[in-house]
Amino acid sequence: MATKLFIDTGALIALKLRGDPHHQAAVRFLQEAGRRPRVISSLVLAEAYTWIRYHYGFPAAVASVEELLEGESLGLYTVVRPERQLEERAVGFIRRYTDVKLSWTDAVSFAILQESGEWEVFGFDEHFRLIGCILVPG
Repeated sequence: MATKLFIDTGALIALKLRGDPHHQAAVRFLQEAGRRPRVISSLVLAEAYTWIRYHYGFPAAVASVEELLEGESLGLYTVVRPERQLEERAVGFIRRYTDVKLSWTDAVSFAILQESGEWEVFGFDEHFRLIGCILVPG
Protein backbone atom coordinates (compact mmCIF):
# COMPACT_ATOMS: atom_id res chain seq x y z
CA MET A 1 0.00 0.00 0.00
CA ALA A 2 1.25 3.49 -0.86
CA THR A 3 2.32 5.88 1.88
CA LYS A 4 -0.60 8.14 2.72
CA LEU A 5 -0.21 11.90 2.69
CA PHE A 6 -1.72 13.90 5.55
CA ILE A 7 -2.11 17.56 4.57
CA ASP A 8 -1.62 20.00 7.44
CA THR A 9 -2.70 23.61 7.81
CA GLY A 10 0.64 25.14 6.85
CA ALA A 11 0.61 23.32 3.51
CA LEU A 12 -2.93 24.49 2.72
CA ILE A 13 -2.01 28.08 3.50
CA ALA A 14 1.24 27.87 1.51
CA LEU A 15 -0.56 26.41 -1.50
CA LYS A 16 -3.26 29.07 -1.47
CA LEU A 17 -1.19 32.19 -0.80
CA ARG A 18 1.49 33.13 -3.32
CA GLY A 19 3.17 35.44 -0.80
CA ASP A 20 3.70 32.64 1.72
CA PRO A 21 7.41 31.82 2.20
CA HIS A 22 6.66 28.11 1.59
CA HIS A 23 4.47 28.65 -1.49
CA GLN A 24 6.94 27.54 -4.17
CA ALA A 25 8.12 24.49 -2.21
CA ALA A 26 4.52 23.47 -1.49
CA VAL A 27 3.39 23.79 -5.11
CA ARG A 28 6.46 21.91 -6.37
CA PHE A 29 5.99 19.12 -3.83
CA LEU A 30 2.32 18.62 -4.63
CA GLN A 31 3.07 18.47 -8.36
CA GLU A 32 5.66 15.76 -7.72
CA ALA A 33 3.80 13.87 -4.98
CA GLY A 34 2.18 11.40 -7.34
CA ARG A 35 -1.04 9.55 -6.83
CA ARG A 36 -1.50 8.32 -3.32
CA PRO A 37 -4.18 8.61 -0.69
CA ARG A 38 -4.44 12.17 0.62
CA VAL A 39 -6.17 13.05 3.88
CA ILE A 40 -7.17 16.33 5.51
CA SER A 41 -8.86 16.74 8.87
CA SER A 42 -11.94 18.94 9.14
CA LEU A 43 -10.08 20.67 11.98
CA VAL A 44 -7.22 21.48 9.60
CA LEU A 45 -9.81 22.97 7.22
CA ALA A 46 -11.19 25.05 10.09
CA GLU A 47 -7.73 26.21 11.15
CA ALA A 48 -6.78 27.17 7.56
CA TYR A 49 -10.08 29.02 7.06
CA THR A 50 -9.60 30.95 10.29
CA TRP A 51 -5.98 31.88 9.53
CA ILE A 52 -6.81 33.07 6.02
CA ARG A 53 -9.90 34.91 7.30
CA TYR A 54 -7.90 36.83 9.91
CA HIS A 55 -5.00 37.65 7.59
CA TYR A 56 -6.61 38.02 4.15
CA GLY A 57 -10.31 38.57 4.77
CA PHE A 58 -13.58 36.79 4.22
CA PRO A 59 -13.59 36.44 0.40
CA ALA A 60 -10.22 34.66 0.36
CA ALA A 61 -11.16 32.44 3.30
CA VAL A 62 -14.55 31.33 2.00
CA ALA A 63 -13.12 30.72 -1.49
CA SER A 64 -10.44 28.53 0.07
CA VAL A 65 -12.83 26.39 2.07
CA GLU A 66 -15.23 26.04 -0.89
CA GLU A 67 -12.32 24.93 -3.08
CA LEU A 68 -11.21 22.38 -0.49
CA LEU A 69 -14.71 20.94 -0.10
CA GLU A 70 -15.01 20.71 -3.88
CA GLY A 71 -11.71 18.80 -3.94
CA GLU A 72 -13.20 16.29 -1.52
CA SER A 73 -16.25 15.90 -3.79
CA LEU A 74 -13.93 15.28 -6.75
CA GLY A 75 -12.07 12.58 -4.82
CA LEU A 76 -8.78 14.47 -4.61
CA TYR A 77 -8.58 13.67 -0.90
CA THR A 78 -10.59 12.43 2.03
CA VAL A 79 -11.67 14.76 4.82
CA VAL A 80 -11.64 13.04 8.22
CA ARG A 81 -14.28 14.33 10.59
CA PRO A 82 -13.17 13.35 14.10
CA GLU A 83 -15.39 11.30 16.36
CA ARG A 84 -15.20 10.99 20.13
CA GLN A 85 -12.65 8.15 20.05
CA LEU A 86 -10.14 10.29 18.13
CA GLU A 87 -10.75 13.20 20.48
CA GLU A 88 -10.08 11.00 23.51
CA ARG A 89 -6.79 9.89 21.98
CA ALA A 90 -5.98 13.55 21.25
CA VAL A 91 -6.29 14.31 24.97
CA GLY A 92 -3.67 11.63 25.53
CA PHE A 93 -1.24 13.46 23.24
CA ILE A 94 -1.87 16.77 25.01
CA ARG A 95 -1.18 15.11 28.36
CA ARG A 96 1.92 13.31 27.05
CA TYR A 97 3.52 16.42 25.51
CA THR A 98 2.90 18.97 28.26
CA ASP A 99 6.11 20.84 27.45
CA VAL A 100 5.03 21.43 23.82
CA LYS A 101 2.40 23.97 22.77
CA LEU A 102 0.22 21.60 20.76
CA SER A 103 -2.99 22.93 19.32
CA TRP A 104 -6.14 20.84 19.52
CA THR A 105 -5.89 20.46 15.75
CA ASP A 106 -2.35 19.06 16.10
CA ALA A 107 -3.41 16.62 18.80
CA VAL A 108 -6.36 15.31 16.78
CA SER A 109 -4.10 15.10 13.73
CA PHE A 110 -1.67 12.96 15.76
CA ALA A 111 -4.55 10.63 16.67
CA ILE A 112 -5.56 10.32 13.01
CA LEU A 113 -1.98 9.60 11.98
CA GLN A 114 -1.50 6.89 14.56
CA GLU A 115 -4.73 5.19 13.59
CA SER A 116 -3.42 3.23 10.61
CA GLY A 117 -0.79 2.77 7.96
CA GLU A 118 2.28 4.69 6.95
CA TRP A 119 2.09 8.44 6.59
CA GLU A 120 4.00 11.45 5.41
CA VAL A 121 2.85 14.85 6.60
CA PHE A 122 2.70 17.61 4.00
CA GLY A 123 3.29 20.68 6.08
CA PHE A 124 5.80 22.77 7.94
CA ASP A 125 4.93 22.12 11.61
CA GLU A 126 7.85 20.43 13.35
CA HIS A 127 5.51 19.04 16.03
CA PHE A 128 4.74 16.09 13.75
CA ARG A 129 8.27 14.81 14.27
CA LEU A 130 7.33 14.11 17.91
CA ILE A 131 5.37 11.07 16.80
CA GLY A 132 7.90 9.95 14.22
CA CYS A 133 6.23 11.32 11.10
CA ILE A 134 8.17 12.22 8.00
CA LEU A 135 7.56 15.88 7.27
CA VAL A 136 7.52 16.81 3.59
CA PRO A 137 8.63 18.65 1.52
CA GLY A 138 11.39 18.61 4.11
